Parts: sequence; C-alpha cells; structure tokens
Amino acid sequence: MKQFKQPLLTVLVIFATAYVLTVVGCAPAGKDLQAKTSEVETTTQPGMRTCSADEFNKIKTFRSALDIANMNIAKLGSQANWKYESNAVSSGATATKACEPLITYHQASPCQRSFTDEKTKVAQTKVYSGENLRQQCQTARLYTYDYAQKAESLIVTGARLYFDASSLANQPIEVGSVDVNIGENCLVSNLTSNRVTYSAGQEVLLTAARVYPPQNSDNGGLQMFVFETEQGIKVECYGVEYPGVKTSKAEVVRLLKAKNTNVPLRYELL
Repeated sequence: MKQFKQPLLTVLVIFATAYVLTVVGCAPAGKDLQAKTSEVETTTQPGMRTCSADEFNKIKTFRSALDIANMNIAKLGSQANWKYESNAVSSGATATKACEPLITYHQASPCQRSFTDEKTKVAQTKVYSGENLRQQCQTARLYTYDYAQKAESLIVTGARLYFDASSLANQPIEVGSVDVNIGENCLVSNLTSNRVTYSAGQEVLLTAARVYPPQNSDNGGLQMFVFETEQGIKVECYGVEYPGVKTSKAEVVRLLKAKNTNVPLRYELL
C-alpha cells in the first residue's frame, strides 16, 4: 500500500489547487476572457467605493456605443489604412461624446464593481477610473478627431493639435511676412516681435487651426486652411479644395500632400 500514497497525495494537491484558483477568480486565458480583460478588468483596490446603479447604467450605455464604434472602425483595418467612412465617423462621434464626460467624472471619482461572469462563472472586479476609460476610448476618439467633419476650427476640447515643423527646420523666421514657404501652397509669417527657429522633428502646439469653406466672406471667398503655432508663427495654405462646406484634419492633410505640400498634424488625446 505504501507505493500508492505519494501519487494519491499528488492528485489531491492538484485537485485542491484547481479548486482554490476557481474560487478566487483565476481562469485559463481564452479568447473570450482576454476580450473582456481589454475592457477594464483589474484586481480589487482596497478602499475604493462601489459604483452606484446609476453610474453603472451610464457605463453600460457608453460601452454599447463604444462596441459599435470599435466594430465599424475595425472594418477599416489598421490605423495606417483609416479613411473617412460615414458609419465609423457617426458611431465614433457618438462613443466619444459618451466617453469624455465619463473620463472627467471618473478621474475625480473612480469606482469598482464586483460580479460573477455569466460565461466563465468566475468572480471578477472591474475598476472604472479616468485612466482606464481613456484607454478604452482611445481608438474611437482618435478616429473621430481625425475624420469628423468640421465647418471651421480644428481645435477640440478633448485633444491638443500638433504640427511637425520639420519643413521649417533651421530656417530663421523673421518678424512679419517672410520669404518662407511650406511646399507649394503654404505661406509663413511671424506674428511676434522675435525671430523663431524650429528644429527637425520638433512638434509644436497649435493655438488656432481653421478651415475656410468656399465662398467664405471672411476670407475673400478663398478656400484655405490657416493655423497658428504656440510661438506665434502663422501658416496660410491655399488650394485646399475639399468638397462641401465641412472638412476634417485628415482630409486637409491629404489634399495638401496631393499638391506636394506636407503639413503633418497630430492630435494628442487629453
């Protein structure tokens, strides 16, 4: 009989370990669980309050909108292949509108919710904070800011807009109107009282960025894109022939690039 004690003991230990792991909420990694983990799963944070029913209902509504947006955007492929698509823009804008107030709210007032997953029967805790909600919304917000149609300003409340000033690198920009261009379509001027010089790869914050639709009386009817940097440099780009009375950041960049004028712009989410 002695020869069977060790194998039997090993079996009992394995069984007990598996039981304990199941009880405390561990489960084998699978596609379904990994997909849920990408939402906001985390370990319980001691002292964090529990989400109210009203808070959780708002989160569920937001998640439904976000799932639709992510599905539509995913159909376009990787970010390098993104383009304007009406369903993606519409659903992305809806998700962004629902997400950003939640980011602000839960940044100041995070909460958590514990439950048992219906499929895996595993106990889970999800924490809702400004940071992990921001991570969830990243794709929808970036796509929306890049492709949502705007009538005038490209400056938005939820992100900063940056210009890669490499095309102006090592060219001292003197005060006033200067003989400096970007490509074939953009004129540069210095609105400050000091010389400004940019370096290669330097990204500069834009304080203004506006599109002028056709027949705009404010600009003599010229269709153009005008932006100003934090350092007081103004850039006026002509020949931006976008259809309709609205356009997007991505469309402006694409149209200028088609005319040998490279104006790289990038949104940084807040």
